[in-house]
Amino acid sequence: MNWKALPASPFGEYLRASVWRPASIDHMLVDEVTAIVPNRAQGYFKGQNGHLRNSTLMDSSYKSPGGGVAWTAADLVQLAIAMQNRKLLKPATVAQMRQGTKLPDGSMVPYGLGWQVGEWKGQRNIQHGGA
Repeated sequence: MNWKALPASPFGEYLRASVWRPASIDHMLVDEVTAIVPNRAQGYFKGQNGHLRNSTLMDSSYKSPGGGVAWTAADLVQLAIAMQNRKLLKPATVAQMRQGTKLPDGSMVPYGLGWQVGEWKGQRNIQHGGA
């Protein structure tokens, strides 16, 4: 499915222009529960009798800026490549994302702009739990 064919939202248009096009992302879209998205993955669960059942409908539109997008694995790779090649963010912005946060009392919190920062086995560690 080509995201250009789906209805636009102001937030979706911003993402298309500022992130998806520069990163050569072709299939990512703001997830809309009522949109027909060919090949959209459907979750399942085991019912009480052990048979598979469709998962409950998940409307993620309430959290579009914080994760309410749908994408393919290939699009995720394209996003990572664009980040590595500095197509999306200035180096100073990336550096700020990878710093801990200083609180008003002067103490530090091991959380940057969206990333946990710290050390693991003596090496600097920057991670995201995926939630």
